[in-house]
Amino acid sequence: MARNRGRFKGRKKPNTRKDYNKYDSKARQRTSMLSQRAIVPFKYDLKNIFSQSDTDEETSLSIIATVIAKGTRISLKEAKMYVCDMEDSGSISQRTSEDIRDLLDRYSKYR
Repeated sequence: MARNRGRFKGRKKPNTRKDYNKYDSKARQRTSMLSQRAIVPFKYDLKNIFSQSDTDEETSLSIIATVIAKGTRISLKEAKMYVCDMEDSGSISQRTSEDIRDLLDRYSKYR
């Protein structure tokens, strides 16, 4: 029978639970984010909002991309703050800003 000469020493033991617990409440805080299942309908609704406003197309496409990126990767709070900043800078109107924030609330999910 062949001998094991230091090559394979068997399966390594996984880390114990006290070293790492992915279900620990301190390890992971849930936050409100944009639902990734609903990206396409969300983008469609955003385009409808911008088509009704007087924002030029280049600015609206940039805002749409940034809102989706912040909403899916960081949090909805950051996306809403970005929309408020765009409203303060004059890029979008107050009504458009309110519609976008309502839309973000509608497509939110805790992750």
